[in-house]
Amino acid sequence: MVPREPPGSQGAAVMFVCDALGMAGARGRKGTPWKPGIADSDVEGSSLNMSRVRREQMGTYICFASNGVPPHASKKFTMEVTFKPYIIAPKDVVGANNGSFAVLECFVESYPPAVTYWMYEDERIIENSWKYKITKETRNHYTTRMLLNINHVEHKDYVNYNCVAKSYLGAVKGLIKLHRLDKNDLRLLRGATSRIYGEPTISPFKTFCQPCAAQCTKVNYCK
Repeated sequence: MVPREPPGSQGAAVMFVCDALGMAGARGRKGTPWKPGIADSDVEGSSLNMSRVRREQMGTYICFASNGVPPHASKKFTMEVTFKPYIIAPKDVVGANNGSFAVLECFVESYPPAVTYWMYEDERIIENSWKYKITKETRNHYTTRMLLNINHVEHKDYVNYNCVAKSYLGAVKGLIKLHRLDKNDLRLLRGATSRIYGEPTISPFKTFCQPCAAQCTKVNYCK
């Protein structure tokens, strides 16, 4: 059994091909869910076609082949979906009192994983110290949660902060404003929203078509 592992970039059309040598037929299956809400998927035939692949479809796929005589043959292969980093900032404005602390949060999605860091006023990179504590949590193989804890907030801390993600595919920068709390004016904090920076664009839908046999040349299913 000879699996052909396809490259995968988000939005691309991908075809898995599994050549069964000496077998009557092949059947493909993904080892883990490739569509949200679907626990398992079977496809008869030696190829598995997917249009506009997404990062959620990364994982192990299994090709089974049988000619009716045990044992059956199977082969696993993996698809990785590459895409440029983008950032989700759950709150673009965070409030804190003088002398208290603040927590800024960003989620980065990227594959391959991006290099991430925080910046103060888009000027200097923030490093761990008594003032700042930087935490990174890996949620899955393409999602990282970035946290910036600011201790003993003072006047000079009420500025814009950037969460930055870079990979060889591109770079993106999120923006979060630290605002001084004012009990007499909470309008700015009430207006805080979630923002997405650098969300990738998915290419137009592409349909795979099998070549028509000679006897059906007048039937055109693919345009």
